Amino acid sequence: MRFLFGLVISVTFFSAGQSAAESATYPPRKAGLWEITVTTLPANESQKFWQCVDRSSELDTQRMAHGLAEKRCVKNTFKKEGNKYRTETDCTFSGQRMISHTVASGDFNSYYHSETVTEYIPPYRGQRKTVMKSRAHYLGPCKKDQRPGDIIYPDGRKINVNDELIKQRQSSNR
Repeated sequence: MRFLFGLVISVTFFSAGQSAAESATYPPRKAGLWEITVTTLPANESQKFWQCVDRSSELDTQRMAHGLAEKRCVKNTFKKEGNKYRTETDCTFSGQRMISHTVASGDFNSYYHSETVTEYIPPYRGQRKTVMKSRAHYLGPCKKDQRPGDIIYPDGRKINVNDELIKQRQSSNR
């Protein structure tokens, strides 16, 4: 469930305010390998991972996230303000309500960063509110053993975001 919460928060930024037929309203990330560091407060835990993306996998992820948001969110807004992108979401997954506010900026070709403040109702793992700060920078082309959507953790574990979203969508349709 922790993975799902992190995934939902991450992808709602990239899907907020769009219908599946619309083109992206934020700058798409440059295709290739991105290094992403996420720090969560108040625990002050950091995790670094790498993600392989391409335009097609980004659009697929957006469409699937939008579908989840349509079913699970009563609010899912997106605004561009100067060089910043703001989203607000109010979603419920597995009985857990999450109200999130995200501000992101960057050129999305070489770097981007974001900060998401999430309130949990009821508290999740004893936390009523968390702050997730993400920093990402572009490393270059994906490696030969990677496919778009892959997230690679420092211990070598690899998951594919698109595969996980398909599984989540299938289980939510049951």
